[in-house]
Amino acid sequence: MHKYLNEDITLALVGLTYTTYFSFAVNQDEHENPMHKDFFYETFENLTPSLLYQNMITIISNHVLSIIKLVEAGLDTSARALIRVLAETVFIFIIIFSSKDHFVNYCNGMNDDDASTVWYRFFSHKKTQVELKKIEKRIGLPEEIVSEINKIRTSIYKEFSSVVHSSAYTSILGSYAFDFNKDQLQIGVGGKASKASKASKNTLSTLNWLLFYFSIMTKGILTNLFEFKPRSDNEMWRVVFPIRECFIELYLKITYKDEYESISTRIT
Repeated sequence: MHKYLNEDITLALVGLTYTTYFSFAVNQDEHENPMHKDFFYETFENLTPSLLYQNMITIISNHVLSIIKLVEAGLDTSARALIRVLAETVFIFIIIFSSKDHFVNYCNGMNDDDASTVWYRFFSHKKTQVELKKIEKRIGLPEEIVSEINKIRTSIYKEFSSVVHSSAYTSILGSYAFDFNKDQLQIGVGGKASKASKASKNTLSTLNWLLFYFSIMTKGILTNLFEFKPRSDNEMWRVVFPIRECFIELYLKITYKDEYESISTRIT
């Protein structure tokens, strides 16, 4: 299976390295953390923005690792269901990472009932998409890139929601795997890797897009909204930034081989 998906898995592991180190860097006791001054000292029942962000990035990292492991085990449908969960977590994180008001709103959901109310009021799919477009423009992404990102987000939400919200056709398709060597379906009980061009390839490609989106958005928020510059003696941030840049460059070179130069200048 790695023979067919090695490039995609390697890229995902680099992205995972970024999210893992980022989760440690964002909440350091002895160093200034990266939130904007207007909510650096904001707390909600002793929960600081830094701690919440560390918690959420940790969840994102664990989801990414789980998806990689599920794909490697041939459990692609389970991986696709988790992609849907990861996408929503990434989208909501970006919103509350960029805004004190949304941090406070999000923290009001500390039990099941309140969390549901908060989600419908502030973080439903349509409201999330509107807010993300605002943030993309605030960090300076060109209009054509914002439009393309919106299309991709919408497509991911639609495609992977169909796995979570079970239906007859998703149950039927999800129980089979495409053989790598034969152009035929095989029952996937117990886990079976699927042909790269059919299922597993698409799952990993979507995972890597979400990691790419997470990387460019967190970069834009830290640089353009927070104007964050870590201290030169902060070893954790000195690791985080190069890994992030490495992942972004790798993603663009692999995904947009022929258009790398023009795409790179518009995004980075």
